[in-house]
Amino acid sequence: MRIRKILGRVPLSLLWIFAIIGFFNGCKKNADIQKMELEKAVTEALLLKAKQFDTTIAEVKSGESFNSIIHNLNLPDEVKAQLLNGIKNNFQVKLFSGQTYRMIFQKSGLSSELKSNLIAFRLEDKFSNKEYVLSRVLDSAYTMGMDAKPLAFQMVEIPIRTDTVIVNGNLTSNLYEAFISKGESPALIQAVTKIFAWDIDFFKDPRVGDEFHILLEKRFGMDGSFRGYGQVLSAKYVNRGK
Repeated sequence: MRIRKILGRVPLSLLWIFAIIGFFNGCKKNADIQKMELEKAVTEALLLKAKQFDTTIAEVKSGESFNSIIHNLNLPDEVKAQLLNGIKNNFQVKLFSGQTYRMIFQKSGLSSELKSNLIAFRLEDKFSNKEYVLSRVLDSAYTMGMDAKPLAFQMVEIPIRTDTVIVNGNLTSNLYEAFISKGESPALIQAVTKIFAWDIDFFKDPRVGDEFHILLEKRFGMDGSFRGYGQVLSAKYVNRGK
């Protein structure tokens, strides 16, 4: 009875204010809960999406072409045709042995097996810091069954780091074999022979036991792939003890 008397003395406008405050506090609480649930759902979706993809990295073999590479992929015929058409229209590049390409596939559920769906085909340009990319646009509405989505083309910059390294070696047969045995390419042999072109005749002078010591720059992609030589900073070649 007393409670009713007290409430009767409170102005009606004040009661409305209390009701409105209570309503907004309730809305704010619900909004906070919804926000937390949304953030959790987004995080879980991103983690799930990361588990749904796998990347295969390979190198172009001698004599391979885009046709032979694509036809050997485990893809539906319509996807192979779509991929080859995208390459033909956008990849103004010639394949070279050793060139790196990557394929991003959609996994089948939670298993480790790759699904036939291709998400992206990426090819590094052998002579620049660029990569040709054909990829399907993924969005928040991503679902299984990506084959129907079109492949969009773009050319992207590959992040490069430059390391300063030393290459040492001895001739056990000839200069070419000595460099190749160290994992170096003919491009470095050409740079070194050019440096000493006025001092050494590399067709006649090199002998077994000769030494070379080279300080140079090497460029690498962020994935560790070799991207070419930079400057030769210092070079020493010991020929017949000189």
